[in-house]
Amino acid sequence: MCAPATDALFVDLDGTLVFTDVFAEGLLSAVRLHPRRFVHLLTQLPQGYAACKRTLAEFWKPDFDHLPLNAEIIALIQEYRSLGRPVILATATDRIWAEQIAGVCPL
Repeated sequence: MCAPATDALFVDLDGTLVFTDVFAEGLLSAVRLHPRRFVHLLTQLPQGYAACKRTLAEFWKPDFDHLPLNAEIIALIQEYRSLGRPVILATATDRIWAEQIAGVCPL
């Protein structure tokens, strides 16, 4: 059986829409600016990677105005949008960040 066709564009966040990894940037920022919270973040490791991402997302906010966006991907998104096609942000990034990034990018 074939998968159903879609005219949607699925865009990955880290390394595609944004040239960097938002979680990695958050970790580096936490080490520098919030060392106590970083230690708390480490206590979340036994609960899994998603718990660490959520804990970090609750206290650190990326600089959305200066995200290194991929201009080619932005152009592709705009092309799909102009054709009335849906654009879906597909990411393992925490929902807090994904929704904020989707709010500042032309998705």
